[in-house]
Amino acid sequence: KLPYFQHSLELLLHSVLEEEATSKDPIPDALLPSVVDFIRSFPVYRETVVRCTRKTEVALWPYLFAAVGSPKDLFSDCLEMGELNTASSYLLVLQSLEPASVARQHATQLLDAALDS
Repeated sequence: KLPYFQHSLELLLHSVLEEEATSKDPIPDALLPSVVDFIRSFPVYRETVVRCTRKTEVALWPYLFAAVGSPKDLFSDCLEMGELNTASSYLLVLQSLEPASVARQHATQLLDAALDS
């Protein structure tokens, strides 16, 4: 087992995201899609993405979610896979992006999943 592997994936994602999302010039061969595809091949994908998200400025989130997918979909995937701790982290992200009523619905879904498990 590689104890720092997931953290390395998170640092990779974060550094490429910061570099590309804040670039003043267009990036002809953007690395972010390839990095996301690479990280997606590991079971820690959703957790890695949300950890990176929470360490990234909100202004860069649209760039990140354009590459990794909708945070709502990632939240739902976490619920389906039983990754409730990771889903709770996405809940914090969704609260920043969604109206309170929608965030409340997501919180209810998470609570229901926790009670069912």
